[in-house]
Amino acid sequence: DARDGDIHWNADRTIGHGEILIGDSLIEMSEARPEWPAKPCSVHHYVRDADACYARAVEAGAVSINKPENAPYGDRAAAVRDPAGNQWFIATRLEGPPIPEGFHAITPYVITSGADAVMTFARAAFGATERIRVPAPNGKVMHAEMQIGDSVIEFSDGSEAWPPRPCFLHVYVPDVDAAYQLALSAGATSVYGPMNQPYGDRECGVRDSAGNHWFIATHLVPS
Repeated sequence: DARDGDIHWNADRTIGHGEILIGDSLIEMSEARPEWPAKPCSVHHYVRDADACYARAVEAGAVSINKPENAPYGDRAAAVRDPAGNQWFIATRLEGPPIPEGFHAITPYVITSGADAVMTFARAAFGATERIRVPAPNGKVMHAEMQIGDSVIEFSDGSEAWPPRPCFLHVYVPDVDAAYQLALSAGATSVYGPMNQPYGDRECGVRDSAGNHWFIATHLVPS
């Protein structure tokens, strides 16, 4: 049940910045361009009825990756790929509320190379705390959850079945200038330094060791 939020159009009528509301969550998107190439991402979408949502997604043009089935970790889960290549993990909890405690309707799932290093970076730069970590037999991260503020981000190391997919993440912090310096100290590469934006944010961008982009922002209170 997605609903359109703000949309800002480029001169060529492609989307410069768009927002879609899904439940209690907001997804930002824009048309790819040379300086910002497309990076298909993965998201975890908790719904009241995974079977019904999966059927709607396939009817809307998604390609099925996994049909709905009961998973050993307590979800009824499915997976689809949308026309742009983004992966949607659709799930409903089998017991209790359909959305697990601490999660929102949409949760970024960062399938990356060197997941442990990326999680270490998130801890140093944003004060992320680890909720759970499930190691793979080879010692890599099979599945992990980290809390940043009121949000959960899931991580795993890429594999042959699920290759790494560098993504974009938008993090709001109390002090963007301080967070930018922390991110650089934690090993990030600067994409652009903090600057006031016309949409009311003071914002910067960094890239972590695995190529994930983090847009860091503080919303400015009008004087």
